[in-house]
Amino acid sequence: MKKISARNYLGLLYLVPLFLSFFILKDRSATIFRQLYIQVRYGFSATVILISLTIFIILRLKNQYKDILLFTVILLFYSFALAGVWASGKSEPTMISGLIPIVDGENYYTDSLRWINGGAFSAYSAKRPIFTAFLTTLAKIANQNIQLMQVLIMFLLAVACYFSFKEIYRIINPFASTFFFVLIFLYSRQYIGCFLSETIGMILGLMSFALLIRQKDDLDHWSFYLAIFLITLALNARAGTFFILPLLLFWILKTQKNQKDKWKKVSLAFCCMIFAFLINSLFIRYFGEDENIPFSNFAYILYGLARGGAGWSQIMTDHPELFTLEEFQLISEIWSITKQLILQKPQDFISGLLKQYVYLIDISQTTKSVFSFANSETSSLSNFVQCFLYLFSLMGLFSLKKRNDNFSSLLIFSLIGILLSVPFVPIQDTLYMRAYAVTMPFIILVPCLGFDFATRKIILNIEREEENSSPGFYIYTGLILLMTLFVPLIIHGENTFSNTKNLECEKDQNHIVFSVNKNSSIRVLPENYFFLDWAPYFHKSRFYQNIRIYSFSDFVDPLSELNPPFELRVGINLLNYEDIYVVFKGENFINDYGVYELCAEKISYSDSPWVRELADLYIIQDYQRIEP
Repeated sequence: MKKISARNYLGLLYLVPLFLSFFILKDRSATIFRQLYIQVRYGFSATVILISLTIFIILRLKNQYKDILLFTVILLFYSFALAGVWASGKSEPTMISGLIPIVDGENYYTDSLRWINGGAFSAYSAKRPIFTAFLTTLAKIANQNIQLMQVLIMFLLAVACYFSFKEIYRIINPFASTFFFVLIFLYSRQYIGCFLSETIGMILGLMSFALLIRQKDDLDHWSFYLAIFLITLALNARAGTFFILPLLLFWILKTQKNQKDKWKKVSLAFCCMIFAFLINSLFIRYFGEDENIPFSNFAYILYGLARGGAGWSQIMTDHPELFTLEEFQLISEIWSITKQLILQKPQDFISGLLKQYVYLIDISQTTKSVFSFANSETSSLSNFVQCFLYLFSLMGLFSLKKRNDNFSSLLIFSLIGILLSVPFVPIQDTLYMRAYAVTMPFIILVPCLGFDFATRKIILNIEREEENSSPGFYIYTGLILLMTLFVPLIIHGENTFSNTKNLECEKDQNHIVFSVNKNSSIRVLPENYFFLDWAPYFHKSRFYQNIRIYSFSDFVDPLSELNPPFELRVGINLLNYEDIYVVFKGENFINDYGVYELCAEKISYSDSPWVRELADLYIIQDYQRIEP
């Protein structure tokens, strides 16, 4: 037998964190670990201390297992966070009880199912098709299993964080590097378990950030232009601070001003940007079935700005009558009304733009300011943390002035691009800097540089070997691009159930064909059942408490009135591709997964524009499995 080489042996050790992650996510025991999972996902003080100590100790090691240990703890912390979502059963703006997607997440998920089953993306997803295409690949891999899809997104995000962290560790000391990971984790954990475009935005954003930092002194290498392509693709997937793109072109021009081929490099970078925008435009046409407008949700944002910074949803209050129109007509009408408003009251528009800078730095805006994602358990501690981060940000900017190299100019130009984007990426419209997902690594790096500057004399620098980006980095990047840009093109399925009707329904019932998928439901049981609440099983009181965070009374009230046991699922009606929530009553939950015919009573919604994108709710009266 051949002996395993040391290199292959180290490679096999990377399987260890995968097994540990699997164990954590399968764990359902009532131990101290359950509280650890919840704390890592939702807590602050204990989480920051635990992560900081663990990462810093590993960075101080000087042995061949350092990278493996680093990857292990990063993956474990992300696994803890996902396990915490399931253990708490906490509902979030786009996720019911840690599992079932709602609003944005529901639209992306059901569109991924629609594509796999022979349909096309709805107007909602077609205007931002890159993330939905990525989610479609995950849905295919996971066989439409929601919990497995959550695991895959979590894993890919953890790997992206690992690679970007390794790059940052090359330029700042272990204290500051640890600080960087803590902040990135606090920001990214809010998207763990969610089906949101922020996830692919962060994945691509972290990889482009790492490559830009790596290649800042070598613009002749092809990987620099890959970084430009990745950040542009990320901004197409999750629209955000687009002004960073022209500023990167200006940065290239500045750093290459003495080079004869400076315009060639600017042109190459510009072509990479155009290529990413072209891909997005082609995806809109390929995956959608109607005429769709790229970034059409910007019309809502601009209207809110024209109303003096009233918020993106103001159009729903001012003109609810518009929301009976088709998507293309609706957006055209909003643009027209917005144009008139700006011409009539330009001062309100300017006020709305400038107001966003106030939100950016106002620490009293606990969910809006630039570091609001680092929110602690008490308001006094939270204010201290915010002031601490602002102080080190100022120190970081000061340290950039002293560096006077390509790294400092790259970060300064990037930050200028982000700041120029602020009025058009309104802080007030999202929570915890959600719209800044792609470029958040650039923002987070600033206080870390201040921390590096302040602690430089406290800690001895560790000698680091110069190394090129590992093959794993490029393999991972290629895998993400493959899953996002190529696989979705070849997995367009076929609907073989569009004419199925073997189950006779009563006149007042709707006929539905629905795929019942594994690990894709919430099961609600009476209070007298003895078990530990953990997705997918929850007691009635826990479920009702969590679902009451939503303002959609049309959806929440009927569910609140149901007597347990019952099961809530989300998917599409394979007869007509309608987005639907279905409720199965009774404790005989379906464990024989497959496609079912259903007879169901539809719950009527109001005409409110707030429920325009909400899937219809059906209560199942009868069902039978369709034999394969």
